[in-house]
Amino acid sequence: MPVEGAGLRAELRLLLDAQLQDQRSAWEMRADGSYIQRRPEPGGRTKGCQQTLIDWYERRIKQHTRLRRRKPRGIQRRNIR
Repeated sequence: MPVEGAGLRAELRLLLDAQLQDQRSAWEMRADGSYIQRRPEPGGRTKGCQQTLIDWYERRIKQHTRLRRRKPRGIQRRNIR
């Protein structure tokens, strides 16, 4: 299914990249059908996919609540007596 919105494409790319680059909690299937768990390289990325997505979600919630608390400019109440 095509994803047409640029913002949605960026979010989808972030989700897919986080899962494909996971070196902590990912498993790879070998040719014989057995699985081996990926191990992070020494000095490499130490966060797993879940932690990456949790961090992203927390930043998104923080930004959303910051924008929601902001009062719109241009609309001001006037005291009419």
